[in-house]
Amino acid sequence: MNTSQVIKNNISCGIEDFAAFLEDKEELEEREKQRIAALREKMNDPEKTKKLAEYVEILYQENQKYNLIGPADRNEIVYLHILDSLIPLFYAGILAEYAGKIGIDVGSGAGLPGLIWSIVLPESTVYLLDSRRKRVDFLSETVRKLDIVHCRPLRARAEKLGQDEDWREKFDFVLARAVAPLNILLEYSLPLLRIKGRALLFKGPGYQEELEEGEAAAALLQGYREKIFKLEIPGLDGERYLLSYQKKDYSPEKYPRRVGIPKKRPLGSRS
Repeated sequence: MNTSQVIKNNISCGIEDFAAFLEDKEELEEREKQRIAALREKMNDPEKTKKLAEYVEILYQENQKYNLIGPADRNEIVYLHILDSLIPLFYAGILAEYAGKIGIDVGSGAGLPGLIWSIVLPESTVYLLDSRRKRVDFLSETVRKLDIVHCRPLRARAEKLGQDEDWREKFDFVLARAVAPLNILLEYSLPLLRIKGRALLFKGPGYQEELEEGEAAAALLQGYREKIFKLEIPGLDGERYLLSYQKKDYSPEKYPRRVGIPKKRPLGSRS
């Protein structure tokens, strides 16, 4: 079996194992089990797993040159990055809800999770936002090689984008994985969202220390915390969480503040 086939099998098995893990939970209602089964089928489409496997190989090769994600072999990329980006889709229920909608991955880096979500949400347009030219060049070339039609790398700062009338309050969902503390991340994210749009933020267990200041920031930006999902991912150690914030009204025009200020003077900070 060649390397590509091994990667495809690992991705496919990871999706199947996780779906089975969820379906085995006794408290699940039949309707929820049917939703999980439908998600599994849509995510585990052969064309999608093929593209995901191709992305793993591209990322592995380019990571040797540019250290995009830190030291990682192909199998670690599958579990620590691909499945870690995919599994929250089961919790967020976003495959059906956001088909054909517009999203943006803030601080996308190597395309995680935005490029992954774009592969499994081909009907949606997903922008990959990063301020670093080398990262955006990598993303542009990867999107071209994989022929991901509605995936759009974009070089810009979130603070500037949020004040640009062509982009402000345009998006149905915002993604962010390992970017910044919660209050800073919300200032980047909520001004980009349409009313009723969602910010879906990937966090580790340290998010609890950020919640109080995050709640204060969300209130200022006309958003609120909708739900916290604890992500149970077979084969991965460590606690993982997905925080969902919904936008209830227009963000005040002064947010986001100019480049660098959200980090220098975070909203809701007690210091």
